Amino acid sequence: MSTSKQVPQHPLEQPAVIRALVESQTIPWQDMAALCLANKAVFRLVYREEKRHKIKHLPFSHPQNPLRYLIETNSRDGLDEALKLAEFDRDTTSPNGRLLHDEHGDGVNTLMRMCIDHGASRCFDLLITWADDSAVLFNYDCMAVHEHARRAALRHGTLNCLLYMHDGDSNGFLLSQSQTTTTTTTPPPLHVLYTTLLQRARSPQVVVRLARRMPEGTDYIPILAAQCGNRYSHPALVEALLGLIMPPSSSESESEQTGAGAGVCLVPAVCAAASVLHVNALDVLLRRGGEAFAVCKREVKGGVEASAEGNPLFRAVVYPLPGKPELLPATAGIWAHSLARAHPPSRMEEEEETEEQQKQRTRQQLHAIWRTETEQVAAAMKMTIDYLVDAAEKELRPKHPQLLADILDHAAMVYLFNVRTLLLSSLPWLFDHDEGLRAELLVPATADSLVRDGDGQDEFEEAELAFIWRKGLPGKWVEERLWEEGVVLADDLVRIWLRLVTPTTVGVAWRYLKVWPEDVRGYKPLDLLWELLVAEERGEPVE
Repeated sequence: MSTSKQVPQHPLEQPAVIRALVESQTIPWQDMAALCLANKAVFRLVYREEKRHKIKHLPFSHPQNPLRYLIETNSRDGLDEALKLAEFDRDTTSPNGRLLHDEHGDGVNTLMRMCIDHGASRCFDLLITWADDSAVLFNYDCMAVHEHARRAALRHGTLNCLLYMHDGDSNGFLLSQSQTTTTTTTPPPLHVLYTTLLQRARSPQVVVRLARRMPEGTDYIPILAAQCGNRYSHPALVEALLGLIMPPSSSESESEQTGAGAGVCLVPAVCAAASVLHVNALDVLLRRGGEAFAVCKREVKGGVEASAEGNPLFRAVVYPLPGKPELLPATAGIWAHSLARAHPPSRMEEEEETEEQQKQRTRQQLHAIWRTETEQVAAAMKMTIDYLVDAAEKELRPKHPQLLADILDHAAMVYLFNVRTLLLSSLPWLFDHDEGLRAELLVPATADSLVRDGDGQDEFEEAELAFIWRKGLPGKWVEERLWEEGVVLADDLVRIWLRLVTPTTVGVAWRYLKVWPEDVRGYKPLDLLWELLVAEERGEPVE
């Protein structure tokens, strides 16, 4: 009959001995590693005491403190075991023990702030229970923690701990205390705070959680407009807000009535999305039955100019086009590398550059940046305008064909002046190296741009000088002259004009430009664009 041999206990297999060795911090790590190889029991004791030492001595936010990892992963059970291992209720000598026993509650406040920043609501719940139910009560500032949670929610969207505190505040203590202790500004009620959080939400889940806490009858249209006005908001978030405004009906007739009524209410959201060229939000709104031009139909007697603010197509065509870019040091290196790859320098150019060569290289970089930025904005603008023109034709052509023509003509003229501003503000610095060419095309707008310096002498400042087209220039000649110098309108800018122009646009142009319809009648749309761009202004279509 075989009997199992009992392994003798290692002399270091004692918690008190291992704890003393770890806390002394006098043994080199090579010797400590060799000690761990003695047997498994010693290894477990060394690991346990090393963990305990880090919890008690390293700052809570230190990357090697186990409490930080447990909070980041929202491990409630792990955090509970770590706090029991550290025995903070009896420890007043270690750095973290003294911090937790501070009468102002700085230690617990720090741990709770870490939970708030990482959205660790389970760990946050454990800390509140642990601080209140321990053998030694740990102090913490409830109002300071709530204020940190409120600011974190407003800045970063971390809501878990804030909503947990509000759920536990059944008697409204937090809100009442914040109103009585704050002297400068009174915190808003909870529904106002939740409204702000909804306007800044970045996921549909946040919308659903906050909507459950909003009072009945809440108007979600301003919230939807604020989200659509942010071009980075996700389409799924817009869908979630639309679900609150237009809930699915049980019957088809109710669905049609709800969609028709809510479609008019979606005009602010459609205009907000159009003003920032948020194509994805526009697609969601129009597919859900949004009437983009309801305001124009209601104010048809006042003309399209009177309803411009409620006209999403107007909001899209006035989107500002890029001006002169700023050549930052990092950006300059990127564009210089791109230009060097496109145009390898010759042996002469590899030598030291002159001042004129440096100016030319900087001008080429600015031109490349300006062309790229213009193409990007033009692509987004074209896609947005295509959506809106399709919606206008679908909504207005059957019953309001004249209103449709007026809207397109007005949008075409506003867009024309937008492109005109782009050229007149960009050509002066694009042609600053060629005074003769600039004088061929442009003249100073007014004499008010001459400023007087300290000596009383007139000084010509390029930055404050506005230019206009020289009178009598043929549009076709200007287009060819600019093409020879490498300045070409982006293709999408031309396509936008082709989408907006109608047979009646020529008849509207004379209101804003000194051009007679008989002189340009029969022109092709592209030739008409350049003739109107260089024509003398009579008045702007936008006040």
